[in-house]
Amino acid sequence: MAGKFQFRLEVVRKLRKQAQDVQRRVVAEAVRAVHETERRTADLTRQLDGVWQVSRSTQQEKSVNVSALRGQHFYAGWLHRKIIESEVDIGEAKSRLDQERQVLASKTKELKVIEKLRDKKQSRHISNEKRVERALEDEAAAQLYVRRNSRSALISRRGLSDG
Repeated sequence: MAGKFQFRLEVVRKLRKQAQDVQRRVVAEAVRAVHETERRTADLTRQLDGVWQVSRSTQQEKSVNVSALRGQHFYAGWLHRKIIESEVDIGEAKSRLDQERQVLASKTKELKVIEKLRDKKQSRHISNEKRVERALEDEAAAQLYVRRNSRSALISRRGLSDG
C-alpha cells in the first residue's frame, strides 16, 4: 500500500482560504455600512416629512408664529442637505461594496483553482492506489494459481511414478 495523500500546495490553499475569509468579513462590513447609511437616510427623510407636516399644520392656524415657521424651514433645509449628503455616502458605500465584492470574487476564484488542482491530484492518487492494489491482488492470484498447478502437477507425477 502506498502512503496517505499529501497535497504539496496545502499551505497555499490554506492561505488562500484565509484570504477569502478575511475578504468575506470586509464585504460583510461594507454591506453593514451601506445598510447603516440607508437607515440614516430613511430616518432623516422621516424627520423631514414630520417637519413639513408640522409646518403645514402651523400655516393653517389662525395666528402664525413667523419665527417658528422660519425655524422649521431652516431645520427642513438642514435636513434636506443631510439627506443629500447621506445619499452621496450611500453611493460611495455601494461603490466600495462593489469593489470589495470584486476582490472577494477574485479571492474565491484563486481558491477554486487550487482546490480544483488538489481534487485532481487526489483523484490521481486514489486511482494510482487502486491500480497498485489491483496489481498486488493480480500478483497474489497468479502466485496462488502457480502453487495450485505445481501441486497438482507434483501429485500427478507421483501418481504416475507410483503406478
